[in-house]
Amino acid sequence: VMNRLMPEVSKEQLIQRQIERTQRQLTATSDTGVIIEGLTTPQIKLANCCTPVPGDSIVGYVTKGSGIVVHAVHCTNLKQYDKNRLLTAYWGTNMNRKYGTWLKIKGTTRNNLLTEIIQTANSSGVSIAEVSAVTSHELESVIKLKVTVKERRELEVLIVNLQKVPQVYYVEREII
Repeated sequence: VMNRLMPEVSKEQLIQRQIERTQRQLTATSDTGVIIEGLTTPQIKLANCCTPVPGDSIVGYVTKGSGIVVHAVHCTNLKQYDKNRLLTAYWGTNMNRKYGTWLKIKGTTRNNLLTEIIQTANSSGVSIAEVSAVTSHELESVIKLKVTVKERRELEVLIVNLQKVPQVYYVEREII
């Protein structure tokens, strides 16, 4: 009776199903969109210092009591961490969220500089979550923007566009 109810499955199909099940068990993902190999249900957070976004090369770091914190591999804070606690991490493919990251912009102080920077971000399709601006006595403006992007390519386009704003002479990602 069972043979009639269940279609015949080849040995290869059974093996393939078992491999897929095992791979799912050995890989964990979270709402961050990050996949950590070798774990099934980790607590994963994105680092606040380097604020990685999809497209960045990343690594997981096992913290004491806070799960796994994912850093961009270029993060200067990784130098002080125990290398034995680093895990292979990569971005998943089905990410439908935006990620916040910081930009530091420097320019010669002038009227409407901040307005033009915000307009450039808007015309680039990038949302701004936070803004901080300081003008020094040397007529230099330092503007920090927390922007939200889907991937690094969006951020790269924004940086190129911001570099075209008159009197802007420095635009980089900010590592806190």
